[in-house]
Amino acid sequence: MTTDVRRHSDGSIDFDFYRKRAAMLRNQAMREVATQWIAPVAVRVMAGALGFAIVIPSAIGTARD
Repeated sequence: MTTDVRRHSDGSIDFDFYRKRAAMLRNQAMREVATQWIAPVAVRVMAGALGFAIVIPSAIGTARD
């Protein structure tokens, strides 16, 4: 079994290439998490806060009457 390994011209392994590729994959994963999980949760939280902002004053106003 042979594995292709990226090497410098002197024969040493090009760790910077693999480090850069790993960083790009990590950043891509973080972006995907942000768009697929955090954004929908933020929208729900904002909708809930808006709902409370509307309901609470009307409930307080009816309690005084």
